Amino acid sequence: MQKIMAALLLATALSACRPAQAALIMGSEAFSLTGVTNNYVPAGANLLNITSFNSFTLKTSSGNWTNALVSDPLGSTHSLGVSALNIGTLNTFSFGDSVFGTFQANAAQQASSTNLGQLSRTFFFLGTFTPGTAFVDMSSQPFMPSPASFTLTFNQSGGATSEISGSATLNAPPNVTNFATPEPTTMAMFGSMCVPLALGWYRRRSSVVSI
Repeated sequence: MQKIMAALLLATALSACRPAQAALIMGSEAFSLTGVTNNYVPAGANLLNITSFNSFTLKTSSGNWTNALVSDPLGSTHSLGVSALNIGTLNTFSFGDSVFGTFQANAAQQASSTNLGQLSRTFFFLGTFTPGTAFVDMSSQPFMPSPASFTLTFNQSGGATSEISGSATLNAPPNVTNFATPEPTTMAMFGSMCVPLALGWYRRRSSVVSI
């Protein structure tokens, strides 16, 4: 009995001394946009011709995080403040705050369409999401910066002078299916982001099975 207790105490001590492994977050978050027409679109503007979205507000709508414990205020709508998007510098787009976290893009594509008078313009971003204080992993540890994608869509129904609405989604790991015919540099960047994803998974798995 004493040997068993000694073994248990040794295992507990070794577990306590083992450094915690930061995890890569996995899941998605949907966003709504406010201030679309009034703040950043001139009256009568055609969505397909806009070159700078100067001021809009992202608000969390619904999240689905598979390996994260999410605290308030993300249980309800959370405003991430004012964001801006310039067509000439898409690769440097970023948004976020200390509670939700921050997304920093390093590759981007865009697509537009017209269907029965409805204009649509979508921007696809690859980058890194650094989770904020609202997220901790299942072992109550903070997350490390994680590869992610961000899809931002604007719609203008009823023609080129109508009101514009918007929505967005963040995915981690990245949803690369949105990238039509990725350029070699984009694929190389995505490959480099997958390396820490695999290493993080391997290290966490190793820490679980070893004593």
